[in-house]
Amino acid sequence: MELSVLQYEVVDSVAVIRMSHPPVNAFGPAFLEDLEKVLTRLDRPGEARAALITSAIPGLFCVGDDVSQLREVDDSLLALHPRAVAALDAFEALPMPTIAAINGHALGGGFELALTCDFRSRNNSSWRKPITRSAQSRQVVCMDASSSSHRCRHEPATSGAYAAGRVVNRPLARVRS
Repeated sequence: MELSVLQYEVVDSVAVIRMSHPPVNAFGPAFLEDLEKVLTRLDRPGEARAALITSAIPGLFCVGDDVSQLREVDDSLLALHPRAVAALDAFEALPMPTIAAINGHALGGGFELALTCDFRSRNNSSWRKPITRSAQSRQVVCMDASSSSHRCRHEPATSGAYAAGRVVNRPLARVRS
């Protein structure tokens, strides 16, 4: 599998995905194309028992959208949004435990990418999520927000952006048989 901005390897049955798209691991056409390839590969039976996503760039996990491309919005750029949402949804729905090893700032869509994982661990990093149109349709439900390892998930909002959360029962691990 040939990738341009993501690195992929399976180590001890864990698929390790490293974002390597300097300077900020921004989402763009190449990032999305690579993520779709990785998701196709992870959907194969026996490929891996878990997936871990992290950054190859020290101090930065992912910033989300490539704002440099937003100067001139055209139809091809607008067509990426549904694909990006579908890719994040597919990552969240993987039939295996997923882990975000947040080794730097996770902003906007990078924060959303981390939230698609079943588990997230961070080391002195920050995360920020501006309220956007996509955020208005989802709320973030967290359990054990006091620790450095958070367990959160997206859930359809019932009363606008980030409606009052309620704890959601979700299996701790979804292991492919």
